[in-house]
Parts: sequence; C-alpha cells; structure tokens
Amino acid sequence: ELVDLAWQRKDMFEFYNQFIIEQRYMTRVMDILSSSKDPRAIDILIPQLRHRVDAIRSNVRKALVKLGFKPKTVKHKASMEIVRLMRGGGQVSRGKQVIFEYGLPAIELYLEDLQIQPGPRYSNDIAKLSWWALGSITKRKYATWNRLIVDRMIYVLETGGEGAKTHKESYIQDAIRVLGRIGDGGVIKQIQEYQDHAVLGKTAADAIKRIKNKNR
Repeated sequence: ELVDLAWQRKDMFEFYNQFIIEQRYMTRVMDILSSSKDPRAIDILIPQLRHRVDAIRSNVRKALVKLGFKPKTVKHKASMEIVRLMRGGGQVSRGKQVIFEYGLPAIELYLEDLQIQPGPRYSNDIAKLSWWALGSITKRKYATWNRLIVDRMIYVLETGGEGAKTHKESYIQDAIRVLGRIGDGGVIKQIQEYQDHAVLGKTAADAIKRIKNKNR
C-alpha cells in the first residue's frame, strides 16, 4: 500500500507526512525518514516528540538523532531530554533536573503530558515522569514555579479533569499525586472532595496523609 500510494504523490515528503498525520505505518515511515538526508524529514518528525505513546516518542528521538538534529529552541531541547528520561530508574531526580535546566518551558511540557493519559493499552511512562518531576518542585525553594503547578493542579481537581485529552480520571489521579508530593497544606480541602470516589479515593487518602506528614 505504501508503494502504491507513493506513485500517486509528486512530493514524497508530503506523502510520508500524511501517514504521520494519520498515525499509520508510524514505525516504517520513521525508519524511512531517518534514512533520509533531506532536512524536511526533521520538520516532519519534531512534532511527534509530543506523541501520546511513549514508544513512538522514543523512536522519533532516535530518528532525529540519526538525522543529526541539533535542537535550537529551549522547548525542543527540553522535549528531547524528556523523551530520553521516560524509561529507566531515577526519574525523580533526573526529571527534576530538566526543570532546573530549562525552566518554565519544561514545566509546561510536563503539564501538557499529564493531559495526554494514553490509557490502559499503553505504558504510562509519560505521565509518571511528569508527576514525579512536577511533584519535586516544592514551595520552599521554587516558589514561583511551585505556585504555577499547584494552581494548575487545583484547577484540574475543581473542574473534574477539564483539559484532559482522554481518561479524565487518570488525569485527576496524577494531579492528586503531584499535590501530594509537593505537600502544600492549603490543598487538602480540594483533595478531600475525592476521598469517597470509588477509583480515586485511595490516591486522595494517600496524598492527604503525605501532605500532613510533611507539615508536622
């Protein structure tokens, strides 16, 4: 099918980009693009660093490295680093380091990743790295960043997961986890709203316990 469709297109990169947009034959198309020396291949692949599936992100990063991609913007640098850190141990310290190095753009990427929630068919390394990293930004040392994160997570709780691309309950659960790790005593009331929830109740109870322990 790839070969048949290729003959119908004059611009091969337009052809490959269409498959990327439609999320079809992703692995094969990325293999083809990574073997290309045309800079347009990089332009096609860069947006997929934000794909909702961690395995595809990893493959995209590998393809970009093979193409010799040298990120110039802070957002692209942070995106490449976040993908590199998605799997393996030490996400807490390593994920936090991305924020230290790239600042607000990295925080915005992590916040965006919490909204993705790939669902049960896929591993949740994207969201896990995000809530670990965001939850490490405490008020004591990083007041401005902390306020932004806490306010955004409170908004998630108060709106019932508004902003989630899919799986709102998982999005709310990760927001509770972030707040629990941060330990701000002022958010207990919002978390308590979920204590009797059939799915989120245990996460809420654990977060409240963690916050109270931090504020003793």
